[in-house]
Amino acid sequence: MKRILCVMVALFGLWGCSSVEIDKYRSETPVLDLREYFNGTLEAHGIFQDRSGEVAKRFTVIIDASWQGEVGTLDERFTYSDGSTQRRVWTITRTGEGRYVGRADDVVGEARGESAGNALRWRYVLALPVDGKVYNVDFDDWMFLMDDRVMLNRSVMGASTGIGAALAQALAARGARVAVSARSRERLEALAESCGAGMLAEQMDVTRPEDFERVLDRLVIAWGGIDLVVFNAGTYRPLRAWELQPEVIRETLDTNLFGTMAGAAAVIPQLLGQGSGAIALVGSVAGYGGLPKATVYGPSKAALINFAETLYLDLAPKGLGVFLIDPGFVATPLTAQNDFRMPALISAEDAAQEIVAGFGRGDFEIHFPRRFTRVLKLLQWLPRRAYFALIRRATGL
Repeated sequence: MKRILCVMVALFGLWGCSSVEIDKYRSETPVLDLREYFNGTLEAHGIFQDRSGEVAKRFTVIIDASWQGEVGTLDERFTYSDGSTQRRVWTITRTGEGRYVGRADDVVGEARGESAGNALRWRYVLALPVDGKVYNVDFDDWMFLMDDRVMLNRSVMGASTGIGAALAQALAARGARVAVSARSRERLEALAESCGAGMLAEQMDVTRPEDFERVLDRLVIAWGGIDLVVFNAGTYRPLRAWELQPEVIRETLDTNLFGTMAGAAAVIPQLLGQGSGAIALVGSVAGYGGLPKATVYGPSKAALINFAETLYLDLAPKGLGVFLIDPGFVATPLTAQNDFRMPALISAEDAAQEIVAGFGRGDFEIHFPRRFTRVLKLLQWLPRRAYFALIRRATGL
């Protein structure tokens, strides 16, 4: 029987920006063919280690694997040292040379895999239930084929980040100089440290206009100018109409709308003075039309969409770029508050890749995942009575 030896390390913090590329192992042998190795019954043994290296739990996995052409099924049955059991069934599709995508019931969105030489890198976000709550946990699996019967697997786990952190990491990984800002100094420093000395961390509060001026001055002194400003600050609290509270309304609008507008007011003169640069505003498909539980969040994003369109009309003729980013459901700490099924849910890392690709294409509106956002756009053409009926049916609310 083929065997896999696993070590899973829990590093519950922010992912690093740089990592080993799969191509580093392209010349290594024996060459791993997923369809050949993951075929039949396999047995895996592994351990979970905490950050100190202490073994927290042991486990055994029996995997029944089979393939039909380019599509494989891996039925994994876990038995843990504390007596608990778990089952996960993967559907894996080969999408190209050395490239795979995978789905399972407790995986957020799609897993992405790359193979080269004797190595496979498998990345995904797992919805992990803990004490009645569900946490989205990133997994970064590296598997190395040692011979035709033995494979080594090392998996690193980390708390899932928001879109802003994932985008900062994606841009830094492409060689961009990046500055990040947030209210929490601790998380900022952890993100900047994980991405190396090239990333600047500036603590600020978007509801304080003077903070924008201070941070902008420091960046211009450090870099001589700025190319792109992404306004991603946002807050969300699911509310029905009978749950509205004045303080929640003010907090949401201050962060999602007024803070972004104040930030734009601070940076636009700098960009006009440079004669180049761009602004990106993170909206939401919740701004397309009324949705249950988005009683305050939705209107704040609808206003932001209108603001972005107006900025484009004014600034594009002057040579400045304006981007509007409208995500669907993305697995972040904010959406973890939702107690309903979120269709087409994707990871923050996948969202970041969509945004970077949209920047590269020069799109005004970058919306994703399109299989979901296109449906919401089409719904806006319906008479309101039909729209309301479909939204109620889809959400059950």
